[in-house]
Amino acid sequence: MRDRTNALHVKLAEPVSLIAIDVGWTKQERILPAAAQLLEPGGGDILTLVKPHYESAAARIQRGVLDAAQSEAVLWQVLDQIAALPLARGRALQIKAVMRSPLEGQKGNVEYVVWLRPTPAPI
Repeated sequence: MRDRTNALHVKLAEPVSLIAIDVGWTKQERILPAAAQLLEPGGGDILTLVKPHYESAAARIQRGVLDAAQSEAVLWQVLDQIAALPLARGRALQIKAVMRSPLEGQKGNVEYVVWLRPTPAPI
């Protein structure tokens, strides 16, 4: 665990099989490629907490709060961005599962846990 560390620049002694992400102001499209590089070459899993109120420009206008419908719309946009992210060695991220977090974010915002797995490298 590396609390209060800039995850965009983390270096590990060896690759890992699981990464859990809970970031605030860093968007998923920035953190996920960096996280995927830390996984074992054969694969691994990423669990990331998607916070639509940090991903959406509309939340800034609404004092950081999105209603449930707005949160879900932003979630789908983020999932589309994740699926389109290019990773090293021709890989991409597969979305394995998505669930609404049982815990609310700040100011009652809806958040989602997303399970990701990199596709195998092409041969």
